[in-house]
Amino acid sequence: MAERSIHRVRVTLGGETVELPWASRDLLLDQLRPLDSMRPVVDSFEAVGTSRPVVLKHQQKVALLQVIEAWGGELPLGLLDLPEGISELCAALDDDLQDDPGADRVGGGVRGSRLVPLDERGASGWAEQAVPTPPTNSTSKAQCCCDP
Repeated sequence: MAERSIHRVRVTLGGETVELPWASRDLLLDQLRPLDSMRPVVDSFEAVGTSRPVVLKHQQKVALLQVIEAWGGELPLGLLDLPEGISELCAALDDDLQDDPGADRVGGGVRGSRLVPLDERGASGWAEQAVPTPPTNSTSKAQCCCDP
């Protein structure tokens, strides 16, 4: 029997809807909360609960994908260690952004910023750091943490 929908959150991306267990949603929000720029994404997840799907704006999708890619990159088994549904969310975000001609991604991240580990300051998690980014070739495909 499938898990009841009250224990899951849905994220609508283009024509696709991804479902996450509530526990995975909570772990994702734990990754997002320390980042000031992710406040609108956190608010979007918290506002809908389980009754409606989360709908994100373009830049929120770009930023969320960056966080998931960084998170997966820090785990011993990469994607295999992400909580249930998160790698599917990563793939759906990447697909949705690839289909969006306005995509503004540089090397899997948000143009003009990158995530750096806080470990250097004795804390766990991520912090945003502004960095200049080189121009991109519009024909190159951005790589998701979910791509082989």
